[in-house]
Amino acid sequence: MEKTNIFITGFSGTGKSTVGKHLARMLGWTFVDTDRYIERQKDKSIIDIFEELGERDFRKIESEVINQVCKSQFQVVATGGGSILSEMNRRLMDKNGILVCLEARVGTLCGRLGDTTLKRGNKEVRPLLAGSELESKIIDLKSERQFVYSMSDYTVHTDDLTVAEVSTIIYRSWKTFEKKNGLFSSWDAASLVHTSETIYPICVGWGILDTISEKINSISKTPVVYLITDSGANKHARRVQTILESADIPSHLFVMQAGEKYKTLDAVSMVYDWLAELKAERSHIVVAIGGGVVGDLAGFVAATYLRGIKLIQIPTTLLAIMDSSIGGKTGVDLNSGKNLVGSFYQPEFVLSDVETLTTLPQRQLFSGWAEALKHGLIKDQGLISEFEKNVELVLNLDKDITTELIRRSLDIKAKVVSSDEHELLGNRIMLNYGHTIGHAIETAGKYEKLLHGEAVSVGMMAAGHISNSLGILTDKQFGRQKALLEMYRLPVDVDGIDITDVKNAMLLDKKTLDGSIRWVLLDNIGHSIVKSDISEKLIIEALNSVIF
Repeated sequence: MEKTNIFITGFSGTGKSTVGKHLARMLGWTFVDTDRYIERQKDKSIIDIFEELGERDFRKIESEVINQVCKSQFQVVATGGGSILSEMNRRLMDKNGILVCLEARVGTLCGRLGDTTLKRGNKEVRPLLAGSELESKIIDLKSERQFVYSMSDYTVHTDDLTVAEVSTIIYRSWKTFEKKNGLFSSWDAASLVHTSETIYPICVGWGILDTISEKINSISKTPVVYLITDSGANKHARRVQTILESADIPSHLFVMQAGEKYKTLDAVSMVYDWLAELKAERSHIVVAIGGGVVGDLAGFVAATYLRGIKLIQIPTTLLAIMDSSIGGKTGVDLNSGKNLVGSFYQPEFVLSDVETLTTLPQRQLFSGWAEALKHGLIKDQGLISEFEKNVELVLNLDKDITTELIRRSLDIKAKVVSSDEHELLGNRIMLNYGHTIGHAIETAGKYEKLLHGEAVSVGMMAAGHISNSLGILTDKQFGRQKALLEMYRLPVDVDGIDITDVKNAMLLDKKTLDGSIRWVLLDNIGHSIVKSDISEKLIIEALNSVIF
């Protein structure tokens, strides 16, 4: 069945029912409230069902109702705040429509969920929030559910918006989805990234580089292409240029120096001059071909030259496939830190040909697995199990296994990015597991000591140490992470770096909030949380555990 429904999820008080009714009127669709559906079906209130059956049996009834609802089309469905916790429910909703999460700050929710809204007569309406200490209950429940809320296609923050404004945002998102879904349905995309402005596919496969010309022709009637690469990926870039020329697509090639130390404003200025000389226009296309350095720099160029040129990402390293090519984060480094100047700028599509990885040196390949493993560690224990079972096949780039695990891992990142495009809601920060210390190690080592994935691996061990010391990650789970990283030939510690330099670099971390570092930690394999109140003593202990 086509995706012909809109499912609205989110915490109690975010406005799911009110927005859902308004949106249904805008679309001319049927509105369904699953809680009211259950009450009519059982002829009992939600609180009475909770009291008689308990939450576990209520969730079973809720799943049965969602299954029934998914058999119909052109509905706006307001779901119960906890329905998304079920993987079966999420799969059903994803198969039959788009999933929109409504968000709001804790203070806003407390104001909306006061005593008058929590009761219907003398009956509690929201049983999980019944009783005193409303704020602490909201914080605990939101923390528990945040990782599944982030799996939604779109997220709308409702604090300062009217019902009509929220409905309009969702309406426009649906129209964008409706328009582009037909185009991308034949692309066999691993995932779609949904943003406030557009939708773009992540295409992953073995030997799919040859499809680049037909994909470019589908997004532009008169394409002119500017290929940006470095010496490490020049072979792939020239292959792309040959493919484009055979399809009568004009292309130009710029080859920059390879290496993080060349990801600078000076290099950006050189590319600007090149584009100006070639009389590049806003309707033309910049194509980044290479690793993360090329993708970051070319993306920043595309975002800023003429205030924005179409961008395509063709990552040719595993690290770039898994990380930097997705999400729209572009930028360059300053002497004082990595990626301190940049912008959010989304590509038209990402084309990842897994076969290009066969040309990588082993160290670079192993480094790239750090980001793939990270996705499983923060979101999907089942994916971690698959990585553990297939170590040799993955390390030897088995065509089928490698492609499938990369597709699964990328789907996690795409969904998290979709839920928090500009890193405003706190969802996307989970992707930074291991990066707080990892980036600091890179900076302290002048980007020469460790590759990015290697530094992230060491950073994950430090974050795991903090999680373990806080008692939220067991010794067994922490040991499992270490064994996993070692299986994939990744370092779990580093020497020859000054801890003071690492500490100073951490102060510039983009994940700080009001001067306090927000730490992404694990409370289980496959589940992450965010904490800000980590003592300096524990941070030093974590650094000492991985830096010698």
